Amino acid sequence: MLTTTAIAHLHRHQDALSVLIDQITALLAGDPEAARLPLAGVRWSIARKAREYQLFKHTEIFDPAIVRGRPAQAALAADLRRACLTVSGEYEAHIRRWAGRDTVIEWAAYRGDVVAMVSRLRRHLLVERQQVERLLAGSEQVRCLA
Repeated sequence: MLTTTAIAHLHRHQDALSVLIDQITALLAGDPEAARLPLAGVRWSIARKAREYQLFKHTEIFDPAIVRGRPAQAALAADLRRACLTVSGEYEAHIRRWAGRDTVIEWAAYRGDVVAMVSRLRRHLLVERQQVERLLAGSEQVRCLA
């Protein structure tokens, strides 16, 4: 895959996740009862989209750079891969923490937890975008980094 294509795919995945995150933020500003079902739907949409994004970046960017990149590229890709797995685990823990609980009754705690998770996701996406662009700088193809 050409580096420019990989970066374009990365941006599309991140932009789609950002739209979903914006939907959560908007729902948190409304009525808790009215937000209950839409929030559940968006949470699962984020989980599905994040998994799709994770498979893309690990397969097309991180793993090839770890295997075939110069030492600095391999180290950065390994760091990015670990950070990705960490934030994925945090999001999965967030989902598990609230599964089966009444978010309307616990709205203040739920809302605070969601705001913190959304902030974490936004920060991760921003840093990851910058670091992946740095990783791929000067590479014509993702799978030919060496």
